[in-house]
Amino acid sequence: MRGLIISVGGSPAGQAYSICDSEAEAVVFFASKESKDKVDEIKTKVEKAGSCWPKLAEIIITPDPNSLEECYNSLAKAIPDWLERNQLNAQDVVVDYTGGMKSMIAALVLFCVGRFHKFVYVSGYERDKEGLGNVKSGSEYLVLTSNPYSITLGNALMRWRRYIDLARCEAAAEEAHEFEQALDDDYWKFICATIHEMYDAIAKYDKFAPLTDYKAQFFRRLKLFRSFCVGQRRECVSKWLRDFEALGSHIEALSEGEKEWNREWIYALIANAIRRAEAERKYEDAVARLYASFERLVKLEVYSHFKENTSKFPLNKVPGSLKDKFAKYIDDDGKTLKIPLAAAMGLLKSAGSPVANEYFGDESIWNKSGESPLQRRNHSILAHGYNAVQEKDYLTFKKHLFDLWSIDENKLPRIPQIPNF
Repeated sequence: MRGLIISVGGSPAGQAYSICDSEAEAVVFFASKESKDKVDEIKTKVEKAGSCWPKLAEIIITPDPNSLEECYNSLAKAIPDWLERNQLNAQDVVVDYTGGMKSMIAALVLFCVGRFHKFVYVSGYERDKEGLGNVKSGSEYLVLTSNPYSITLGNALMRWRRYIDLARCEAAAEEAHEFEQALDDDYWKFICATIHEMYDAIAKYDKFAPLTDYKAQFFRRLKLFRSFCVGQRRECVSKWLRDFEALGSHIEALSEGEKEWNREWIYALIANAIRRAEAERKYEDAVARLYASFERLVKLEVYSHFKENTSKFPLNKVPGSLKDKFAKYIDDDGKTLKIPLAAAMGLLKSAGSPVANEYFGDESIWNKSGESPLQRRNHSILAHGYNAVQEKDYLTFKKHLFDLWSIDENKLPRIPQIPNF
């Protein structure tokens, strides 16, 4: 079904011409109390022209045609119900903003831009008042204006880049999907489809969703984008592809082996912590992630030295010098231990781990009471205390974590930014 939203005012000949041209089956007239009677005149002219009057014709009446707010509110209350009642989608509707008072026209365009993408107005080959007045009856022609989505795409791309800077990939994906459906240009439809699918998948990745929720979607769109980029001469698009490929390699690596022993998951967690802090200013969440990363790094380090898990460490592998101290960690089976973080670092020191030696060094911040990032985190609200984590706490934890474990921030997985086309 085709629908038409049309403002009423001035000469009914223009509105009649628009209805005849549209062949719409459902029409809603936007009129004032003074102009609503013109709908009958429009109907007469449509029938005289040999066209059929729409089966479903309704009128929205604004209480005050001079008030932009009243006009807008009248449309906002009525149009959604009209669409639902007639089972119309945005692509089925044409908006004609020719007739009516200035506030009515302004309100109609303001309301419809962002909801519909086909806009027309009636012009004419001849006008009265020396070409400055109304269109003369019989000289009408319909002007299809530029798709508003095409006009506003530049601003939308800027907004989506900002969303990604703020780690709001889902918002960028949702808006891009709207543009993908509304745009006419194939190049930009593909770009918006890529933003929609890729950043929807990345949003799921950023929330630690199961790989099965986003991996296939990510690589399906990456394959299409790879083909799209063949022959592209724009370096910004080529770089975008390289950035997607780099993230794809990281996502692929997440699938390898068990999560518990896959270092790539730790890098994903650290990168996530950085986004929480530096994009969202959620320092409490960021430090909780850094702490979890520290625990996992220690667990991997213990495994590299002892080939055992700290959550089920064999009692007979505990060095003699630590047996008494570790007795309190013996599990119910009497044969294994659950070794906490600090004790695990002591275990690593006994094995000569360079990381543990640095951790327990005289100048190490990790070994200073009241200054250790681990202690400060344990006193936070999300741990065992009531202290709010500040930006400086996050920066301190991040710096010393990276220094201790030789982590290069530039090699961590990154969310690709939409290029400045």
